[in-house]
Amino acid sequence: MPDIQPVESEDTGVSVWVVVAVFVAAAALLSVPLWFLIQAALEADPTPAADVSGEETSEVAPFDDTDGTGELLTESAGVDLPEGVVGVVVGTVALDTDVEGTVLMTPGATLDCGGHTIRGSGTQAGVIMANDATVRKCLISGFNTGVALTTSDGALVENIEVTNSRIGFYLVNGTTNATITGSTAAGNEIGYLFEASVSSVHIEANTAVRNWRSGFMIGFTTNSAFINNEAIEGGSGFWITNSRSNTFLGNRVTGASEWFSFGLFENTSDNVVENNEVTRGGVAFALGSGAAENSLRANTATNASKGYDLSGGARNNELVDNASIGAHDGFWVGDNAGRANVLAGNYSEGSTNWGFVDLTTGLNGDFGTNSTYSNNVCVDNGSDATPAQLC
Repeated sequence: MPDIQPVESEDTGVSVWVVVAVFVAAAALLSVPLWFLIQAALEADPTPAADVSGEETSEVAPFDDTDGTGELLTESAGVDLPEGVVGVVVGTVALDTDVEGTVLMTPGATLDCGGHTIRGSGTQAGVIMANDATVRKCLISGFNTGVALTTSDGALVENIEVTNSRIGFYLVNGTTNATITGSTAAGNEIGYLFEASVSSVHIEANTAVRNWRSGFMIGFTTNSAFINNEAIEGGSGFWITNSRSNTFLGNRVTGASEWFSFGLFENTSDNVVENNEVTRGGVAFALGSGAAENSLRANTATNASKGYDLSGGARNNELVDNASIGAHDGFWVGDNAGRANVLAGNYSEGSTNWGFVDLTTGLNGDFGTNSTYSNNVCVDNGSDATPAQLC
């Protein structure tokens, strides 16, 4: 590991126990035994060793103390960091050059990369966040995970680009009140991954480009907002499972290669999906595997194989004022869909096969289906509807 000199700064008042806390959060992601990390922090001398050589050095510290309170804790400062970690950020610090290795944030710290790159070798994470930490304007490449938020509260990630990694942005283990904005994940396996009790996060104006499995893979997430994000090509756009009470507003998916572009599955419920747009691909909006009591309103599907597909026991969902244009089938309710879905005020135009299809067998008063239909419109489809009363 390169010998990086810490920036001289005023006493930050950050104890070695803060570093211990950061190491505890980072241990699992770094695949390093926790006892090793704690021992390294406890044995650290926070005061840099004096240079007694009498020789001048031309080495330039890659981190700059921007407000008099910043510091990078490194091996040069006496902190015995695990393999692959370049340093621990305390206070407000700027990056002056590209670096290699993982950067650990402490609570309340800020790292501004100024467009410089943090590089990895295919393992670990580029930046591991902490409570109320901020990271911005970084290019991150070649890690298992670009930016990791684990058990983090109040973190801010903005204007970050992650490429050539397994996961771009990873929120996990009870992360809450975090914000990711203005960021890009390109050429990874998964762009943005959410799992294990994530809540109250705000994900806005981000882009996922050609992430081969999914742009946004969202599991076990509640009370969160996904606003004006875009997924371009790659696998699915939004793959949502076991999540509830979230809002998806104004997002766009183009050219997804998975069989669906925007999918709600596996007991996903009480979500609002509104004013989203899907262009090309397989099924634009898919509800299945027990998706229940979700509201899809004013969404648009263009040139998809199916505009909207309800199957796998999807029940008690409402589809209102949505549009399907140029699909093979506009609105498809499969024979294994659940009961009591409501389709009202929807519009199907230019479907080469059916505008509306319902294959379930229901009760009197619902046109012989399991769902209720009203005020739906069919224009220039190959065939308008089966049963015919659906539009």
